[in-house]
Amino acid sequence: GAPLLVKGKSKPFADTLETEVALEFGDVHIAKYIDYLPFKLPIKVDSGAIDATLTLAFLQHKEKPTTLVVSGRAALSGLDVKDTSGAPLLSLKQLDVAVASVDPLAGRFDVERVAVAGPQIHARVSRDGVVNWIDFFEKQFAQQKAAQPQPAAAKPPTWSLGSLRVTDGTLRWLDESHGKPFAASIEAIDLDMRKLDSRGKTPAEFDVAWRMLAEEWLKVDAFSAKGGQLDLAGHELRIDKAQTRGVRSFIRRTADGAVDWLKPPSLRVVEAAQERSDTPWKITVANYTGE
Repeated sequence: GAPLLVKGKSKPFADTLETEVALEFGDVHIAKYIDYLPFKLPIKVDSGAIDATLTLAFLQHKEKPTTLVVSGRAALSGLDVKDTSGAPLLSLKQLDVAVASVDPLAGRFDVERVAVAGPQIHARVSRDGVVNWIDFFEKQFAQQKAAQPQPAAAKPPTWSLGSLRVTDGTLRWLDESHGKPFAASIEAIDLDMRKLDSRGKTPAEFDVAWRMLAEEWLKVDAFSAKGGQLDLAGHELRIDKAQTRGVRSFIRRTADGAVDWLKPPSLRVVEAAQERSDTPWKITVANYTGE
């Protein structure tokens, strides 16, 4: 088996109970343990290894709410996930997470840093107009709703993310809803985001770059946005400087005079999982240059 180290200490007193557990394990191949789960996953995990050094601190006080605080670092490498038919869903080379403080009992999730290297997301629209990722989450929400009674309204959780770094990311898109398959991809995605917070007191900062290929219809050699700000509470996105390079587009007129170009997918109508905000998003680009 994989190396596993567990250390713990406890301080029982009349009014408080404090327990701390240090958990260390390395090179745990999660695919080996999927069959031991008490439920069946709607996905296939072909590979992926976890390394982690975590601390779990449990504090029960006579006159204060109980807390369970998790902190430490975890890493996931070589992840490869497919759907039940064997089609690719998600893969990544490396995921590193540094947890500042997570208290699930209090609904507080503060993450210091997330770094993702080489992620690939595969999104597909079937001939019936079903998006694979939406279909997956729709089924999961339906199962949870049927299995559990509707809970009383609770205080929404709070969360923060100090920094998010994505390097060499890829989003692959396959649309079969119009009969003839159409493939597109956004590649070489580099994202650097800082100070993301659910409280929305200050906007998050970000820089992003990518390139796009949509068969013969549209090609973008490079796109970059610098000095970006994301205001989740105010529904506002601001970019200080945006730049594109090597944009090429092909538009064709058919024999009956119609314009043949990129078509939006023909999607099946689904029920929203949650209520949508009526506040529209505002997007502002201060400076734009194209080459």
